[in-house]
Amino acid sequence: MGSTRILVVEDEPHQREILRRIVSLFDGFEAIVADNGQAALELLDAHDDVAIVVTDLQMPVMDGVELLTRMGGRADPPAVIVVSSEDAAIIGAAGRVAKSMGLHVLGVVEKPVTRAKIGPILEHLNVQGRDGRLPAQGKAPQLSPQEVRGYLERDVAVVLLQPKVRLSDRRIVGGEALVRLRSDDGGLISPAAFIASVEADGALSMDLTLRVAELVGDFLTSWPDDVPAVPVSINLPAACLSEPGLVDRLSDATGRFGVPCESIVWEVTETAAIENFAAALGTLTRLRLKRFGLAIDDYGTGHSSLDRLSSLPFTEIKLDQVFVRGAATNSVAQKIIASTAALARDLALTSVAEGAESEEEIDTLKDLGIDVVQGYAISGPLEPKAFVEFAYSRRPGVPIAGR
Repeated sequence: MGSTRILVVEDEPHQREILRRIVSLFDGFEAIVADNGQAALELLDAHDDVAIVVTDLQMPVMDGVELLTRMGGRADPPAVIVVSSEDAAIIGAAGRVAKSMGLHVLGVVEKPVTRAKIGPILEHLNVQGRDGRLPAQGKAPQLSPQEVRGYLERDVAVVLLQPKVRLSDRRIVGGEALVRLRSDDGGLISPAAFIASVEADGALSMDLTLRVAELVGDFLTSWPDDVPAVPVSINLPAACLSEPGLVDRLSDATGRFGVPCESIVWEVTETAAIENFAAALGTLTRLRLKRFGLAIDDYGTGHSSLDRLSSLPFTEIKLDQVFVRGAATNSVAQKIIASTAALARDLALTSVAEGAESEEEIDTLKDLGIDVVQGYAISGPLEPKAFVEFAYSRRPGVPIAGR
C-alpha cells in the first residue's frame, strides 16, 4: 500500500523542515517540499499523485494566494492546508480564496506550526471514507456517471450517520446522512470518488437523493422505542431544486416507510439556494408546507444577501467548517460565529456548527452562542447500528462521559 504524498510549500528553511518532520511522524504520509509557489506548481506537474498541499502565504517568486488560485484552475487539484504567521483576517481570507476556487480546504493554521495543530488533520485523513476528505491512500479514482448509476442499480448505496449534539447538555438532537457506495470487495467508496459525477448529472443526482431518502426512511422505521427519536439531515443537491415534482417525490420516498416529514431535514447550500433563487423559493416553501425541516448549509461561504436569505423558509443555519476549525484562537472567526448565532436567534432558527475537531473548539462554539455541533470531536460518521448505540448513550438521564 502506497503513501499519501503531501507537498509542503514554505520559503523559510527551518519552518519547512519542521513541517516535513511533522508529516513524517504519521504513518501513511510522505512529504516533498518546495520553497515558493512556482516551484510547487512545477512539482505538481511532475507528481500527479500529490494529495495534499500545505502552503505558506508570504513567499518570494509566487506567494501562496497566487498558488491557490493557479491550483484552482487544475483538473482534480489536491486538497489544501493553509499555514501562515499573517494576521488572522488574512489567513481566513486566503482559506476562502481557496474554497472559492473549488479547492478542498482541510485546515487553516496559524504559525508557529506544531504537531498539535497539524496532527489532528492528518490523523483524520487516515479514516477511510471520511466525508469530504481524501482517503488514506491519496486521491480516489473518479467514477463516471455510468459507473455510479451501475452501483445504484445493484442497490449497494449505503448511508452513514454523523451525530449532531446540543451544546447545552451534549444530548443527541439529530444526525446527518452521508452516502457511500459499497464496492465489490465489501469496502466503502468515499464521496470524493463519485460526488463530482453526481453533481454534473441532474437525473443521477435526483436518483441518488431519492435512494438516500429511502435508506433514511427505512432506518428510522427501526428506531428503538426506548431512545428519543431524532431527525436526520439529507443533502439536497442544487441540481435537484428545479426538478419537476421534486417535493412529491421526496415525500413519497420517505412516506412509504411511514416516516413523518418532521423527521427529515433537507440541507441546501447557501450558494445553491441563492443561485437558483426562483426555483428554491417555491421548492423550499412547499417542503416546509409538508413539515420537512430545512437547513442552509455552508453558511458564510456564499455571496447571498440577508434579504434573500430571510425570504427562504429555513429552520436551521449550518455554519461552514472553515470558520469552526481553529476558532478557539481565531478572533475573526469568533466574531463571525457569534454574529451567525445572533442572527439565528433573531430569526428563530437553530444554529449548527459543523467540523468541530477539538474540545477547545466545542467550548468556543458554546460560549459564542451556537446551539448544535457536529464534528469529529463528537463523533465521526457511524454505521446505523452504531449511531443508534450513540443515541442510546446520550439519552436523557444518562451521564455524558468526558464532559
